[in-house]
Amino acid sequence: MDRSKLLDFSTIEADQLQIPTDKPIYILNMDWHRQDSEGNELLCVMKSTYENFRNLQSVLDVFFFVFFPSTPTASYPASAKGLVIGGGSDMHPRFYNQTPNGSILRAHSELRYFEAKESYLWAKDKGLPVLAICWGTQFLNVFYGGSLIQDLPDKAEHKLKLVELILEKDSWISKAIDSPTIK
Repeated sequence: MDRSKLLDFSTIEADQLQIPTDKPIYILNMDWHRQDSEGNELLCVMKSTYENFRNLQSVLDVFFFVFFPSTPTASYPASAKGLVIGGGSDMHPRFYNQTPNGSILRAHSELRYFEAKESYLWAKDKGLPVLAICWGTQFLNVFYGGSLIQDLPDKAEHKLKLVELILEKDSWISKAIDSPTIK
């Protein structure tokens, strides 16, 4: 991984991580990069992913609580309104009863699954909505007994364009953008 594409969380200003009291809070489960190619410890996320969520915060007037790896769910803000399970690297095939065959696995592939599972069960127990993006949808599929194609032969297939997304009536996102669809 090109380190210039990573955001080291130790460089983030503390005020960017302060939890506001005047905005709805959503827990954000992200794919953390924990080691570089030489095996050095990191605590980074993809810059583009973080920046996209920061921009979305402004548009939706919400706050995304980014939790650090291994943060116990008891530390999540009690006032959280939902959970977002974001994208990431390949899911370890053992979670859908296969052996690795083309998956690009990182050292923390298995840990990511368990962290997402803990977050999801926390949200489910509280009756909170969950928005799953890319890896997050794969996680939910596998969590409920589904399987995956381990590796797409053409990585361009990963970038398929979404034509239209129909939103649930009166959902927080449809209210925030004042539209029943995203095109």
